[in-house]
Amino acid sequence: MNLSHVLPAIVLVAAMAPAAVATDRYYRDSFAISPNGKFRIDAKSPDNAGARPRPFASNFTYTLTDTTTKKVVWERKQPMSREKGSSYVRSTEGSPMGVFVNDDGVVAAHLSWETLLILDAADGSKRGEADVLKAFPKSEQDKYVSHSTAGPHWSQESDWFFVTLPAKGKGAAALYFVIRPYWNHRLVIDASTGKHVDLGVHHDVASPDALAEAKEDTRRLLTASIEEETRRAVATLNAAPESLKDDKDYKVYWELTAALHTVGFLKLTQCEARLTLIDKYLGEHASDTGSRVRAKVREALRSMGKTPLAGCGVQLYPLVSHQGVFMTQDTAHPFNAQVPVDARQAGASQIASGMTMKELTDLIGCPDAELYDGARCYDYDIDGPEAYTLRVYVDRGEASVQSVKKITPFAFLHDPARMREH
Repeated sequence: MNLSHVLPAIVLVAAMAPAAVATDRYYRDSFAISPNGKFRIDAKSPDNAGARPRPFASNFTYTLTDTTTKKVVWERKQPMSREKGSSYVRSTEGSPMGVFVNDDGVVAAHLSWETLLILDAADGSKRGEADVLKAFPKSEQDKYVSHSTAGPHWSQESDWFFVTLPAKGKGAAALYFVIRPYWNHRLVIDASTGKHVDLGVHHDVASPDALAEAKEDTRRLLTASIEEETRRAVATLNAAPESLKDDKDYKVYWELTAALHTVGFLKLTQCEARLTLIDKYLGEHASDTGSRVRAKVREALRSMGKTPLAGCGVQLYPLVSHQGVFMTQDTAHPFNAQVPVDARQAGASQIASGMTMKELTDLIGCPDAELYDGARCYDYDIDGPEAYTLRVYVDRGEASVQSVKKITPFAFLHDPARMREH
């Protein structure tokens, strides 16, 4: 699973510049290896050479290598253009934010213009280029895409992969590329032409059982997509928690959170034991990265109707004055995070405005997520016969509770403010 397109390709700089000035964007070198290990695709730019890569890197070279022979199959340059009478050279195609390759050597690249480029296995020629972000309905873009001077943010927890439909009858085998964002509206692109496939109302099904009324081609395609999503998610989870031992490897973090999202979305109950193992491991090996992963583990369990171990997704700390100028976290004295499940259920009904953060956490522990919903707030996912989320809004100094709101069912299943915060 290659999620280099959601790694730090975008780096935010200090917010002292005027709002109209775009933030520098960094398009890092990336690579991918086909599932069978035969092919490797690299995308490299001279702008990324040296200790300090340049923002807005371009002039990338794509190189497909046969790993069995160590020979280069083809190279392809990112198209560049120089205006007449000018020394300035600009790219006429987006820079790659992530690359993918299938078992036959067909390559896809997620470009900075939020398009998907498809390159032929034989010579790297362009098969097609498909809009990605613009292909989603505007209503979904408004709800789920966050915009900033560094560009749109929407690919967290997304899954990107090739899927092949075997030949049937007189029809030949067909290759597609699937993009499933965190709100689960799949895009399926014909990898021969770059054209989108019309899935009708079935684009977000979580089980082949929901495809009884779909056309045969749609049913076959989405069934194959769900099977591939399942295979990838299970393989990624089976590599954890061993893969989490280096908590600075953000590629592992992004891949695992995407897999955890898939597990919850598809309700892969066969993963319950592995989820509990990862939850326990992360509870014993605290880190900022581990906490974010643990939050997704707990969401996956709850999506399947299971109750996680006692604990939290976000550790809270008292705020203390630093040299009388600003407030910092007192990490030496964390708030209580281990409230038993039954005590958490009982304590949730007692949360009221005016409570201090210590009183809040003494009753129900630390939250499952932190987010912004018109104001700073924390979400507590409350297990029980009536599963729900308690959203606790806090004051600007995060010293006390301002108000609370009950959200049913769990907010992470449907609330855009919560779903975006990963």
